[in-house]
Amino acid sequence: MIHIYGILSFIFLFCLLYVFYRKIKNNENLDFIKFYEHYFIVLTIHMDKAFEIIYKEKIMVYSLEAMKINESQFKTVSKDFGYLVLKMIGPGLKKSFINMYGSEETFLFNVMEYFNTKFENDEIYKTTTDELMSGDTKEDFWKNINQK
Repeated sequence: MIHIYGILSFIFLFCLLYVFYRKIKNNENLDFIKFYEHYFIVLTIHMDKAFEIIYKEKIMVYSLEAMKINESQFKTVSKDFGYLVLKMIGPGLKKSFINMYGSEETFLFNVMEYFNTKFENDEIYKTTTDELMSGDTKEDFWKNINQK
């Protein structure tokens, strides 16, 4: 009889702990919604810093020379950016963001999409390209005038 009460007590305690666990997980998901702006600001700060590092180390050369980075190099740099962001936010925030996005794959997809957008709006590349294009046009103009 004592064993039955012990087993029933254990089952009751296990069920109670499970209910508390579910309540904590549910509150965690609500916190992601309530404090989304705070999470987004923290993530953006780290992504901006990571972009500066990756840009200086791996992209700036292409921008200054007004060269387009090839697809395989771009994928490599994009992955490096994603892993750098993960390293910068640390294991605690990484776990929180993965929980928020549902999986590490989805989280990294969003991080790399941010990188792609920043890369497409690369002002140094645009400026250098515009200068080269306008420089070629001026040279062509003077060549054409001198030939006539």
